[in-house]
Amino acid sequence: RMPVQYVIGEWDFRHLTLKMKPPVFIPRPETEELVVLVEEDLLSQDKADISAGPHRDITFLEVGCGSGAICLSLLHLLPRVRITAVKSVLISLNTLSCRLGLCDRLNLLQMDILLDSHQLVRECGAVDFIISNPPYVFSEDMNELEPEILQ
Repeated sequence: RMPVQYVIGEWDFRHLTLKMKPPVFIPRPETEELVVLVEEDLLSQDKADISAGPHRDITFLEVGCGSGAICLSLLHLLPRVRITAVKSVLISLNTLSCRLGLCDRLNLLQMDILLDSHQLVRECGAVDFIISNPPYVFSEDMNELEPEILQ
């Protein structure tokens, strides 16, 4: 009753292969759709801003970075993006981000954003976008979940 992603230890997400091991949540199809929407929006803005002069970096704060699917995918696809990714229990994205040549544009923070909000503001500063795709299950649906999903 173990998800196949955990059995094989990795999973493809857009143009990347991500390491998958518990307790990291496996990216959902809607996570991929979110990245596509952000990418399309940023690319359309970029084309519209070509006449506006030199381009500056676009900054993101990702809350609950999980497997790193969102931040690593955006960094991989969009060279002008810089991301601060926050998670209460930080998994190691450093190795993968460096292997992809992305570690200079990714700032990983381990904190509880509700308890450490002042520290987050100090560390992160102003950002252009906040992105998050947290796990969600309605309380009334918890009893209907398969054991491997509930865990």
